Amino acid sequence: MLGLPNRGLKFEPGSDRITGKTSNDVRHEIESLPASTPIEDLVRTFIFYLLSNLFFPMANFKIPATIPSVADNVDEFLTYNWPASISEFLTIEFNRIGRNFSKGTPLGYINGFVHILIIWFLEHTTIHDPLDEHLRPRLVRWGSQIKYSEKDLSKLFGDLRKNQIVQQFVGVTDLERTLLQSSTVHPEPKMSSTPDNVLQIEFHQPSSPQTSPERSPRPSSPVSSPKISIQPRTRTRQPTTRSRAAKEKKQTADVNLKSLQAACKKLRAQNKSLVKKLSAVETNSTLLESRVKALEQTVSEMREKENQKLQGIDKFLFEHFPTTYTAFQMGNYSDSTSRTISEHDVVSPETANTPEDVTHPKKFVSHINKESVNAANLILVPIIESSHWTLLVGNLKNKVWDFYDSLPKKTHRAILPEVVSTISHLYEDTTTSFATDIRRWRIRKIKQVPTQKNSVDCGMYVCKYMEAVIQPEAVVWADVKDWEDNMAKFRAEFAYAILSTTIK
Repeated sequence: MLGLPNRGLKFEPGSDRITGKTSNDVRHEIESLPASTPIEDLVRTFIFYLLSNLFFPMANFKIPATIPSVADNVDEFLTYNWPASISEFLTIEFNRIGRNFSKGTPLGYINGFVHILIIWFLEHTTIHDPLDEHLRPRLVRWGSQIKYSEKDLSKLFGDLRKNQIVQQFVGVTDLERTLLQSSTVHPEPKMSSTPDNVLQIEFHQPSSPQTSPERSPRPSSPVSSPKISIQPRTRTRQPTTRSRAAKEKKQTADVNLKSLQAACKKLRAQNKSLVKKLSAVETNSTLLESRVKALEQTVSEMREKENQKLQGIDKFLFEHFPTTYTAFQMGNYSDSTSRTISEHDVVSPETANTPEDVTHPKKFVSHINKESVNAANLILVPIIESSHWTLLVGNLKNKVWDFYDSLPKKTHRAILPEVVSTISHLYEDTTTSFATDIRRWRIRKIKQVPTQKNSVDCGMYVCKYMEAVIQPEAVVWADVKDWEDNMAKFRAEFAYAILSTTIK
């Protein structure tokens, strides 16, 4: 299906070490190559894209460190058996998913060239005819218009009929079929250089018909039965004596001894290298331990400063709202990322579920129907992932998703699968409320927005993002770069609005 030779070494991408680039970076790089790019750089970039985005894509968009070395050396790329390597990697991934399924644990994402399994299914069934059954490689025979949702896919296998399964593979040329059906390849006869005293041997067919059972017809070989010239033996074989056998045995032992000595020398060198690496690892471990302690001390000091700010807010609210802000709430506040610090995780003394303990998720979308969607312009979806808040805004007019992140780091790109999953669940839970498939909308990252300078204000930034995007006039982000300086004021304003019931 790949159109690559099925021979060579097995390639193992591994996942222990990764590069600084992501597969999306490589895709953008190859899209922006100028026309004047030298052919060597073009080939290297294309191989890098082929391995990172098609052959061995990872669910977290990271690239194993083994891939760039292959992309930098075309000769090394040609030494690997890529079809077998892709097949073995997919087998390992599916076995991992199978073990998780049997244990009842979350399945996770599958790494590797999963899309090629779809091509394999299409070319072994008659559900979709190829655009051109003679295209090479075979994976390009079907266009990109064939797309399935999870619901359609389960129905596809359930409705599959026996007569839709291909019994014989089609799309093979006559030349390929001849090569596949030929059992042997007859070599051309080599003529002897000394024609004296040559014995002539001729191949001929038996005159009587054979009585063996009939077999499937096989095309006859294009090579006719030749006359092969065989020169008679002119030299007799020397008898093996005991002394000669002993000599050969000694020579074999000497060769084995040299090989063993070379292997021992190589092992000693490897052991020396491993000892050196182990010493470096221990040194790095000691340095990391000291850095972790320093980081913990810094975090502790930041928390102490944050607690002092919150105590000041408590005092302000208790003095100005003595009847509403009771003594129970004094010191009983949540972390800015809405992950609770203590057992008291709600403002009210009444018990309530935390965001992780939602038992009836459809209640949160029960108010979404066709009427409410038609009357709205935006969909606001706050998302929390690994104690970090981000905002997803759906623009119903432009049919696009805008993603807001107050900590725009490369490490936060791993949240994109969670964003896609949130959109998918929202669409499925609201059934036919939307006129278009919101899962197919483009997701764009909003840049030049105000960003935080600490690790505790992401929740407030999401609130401010929502407050800004719902305004009738388009917000100019360059005019609101002072959010970090006024964060204490914003907290007090939001607390006042909540306590005054102006926010519902």
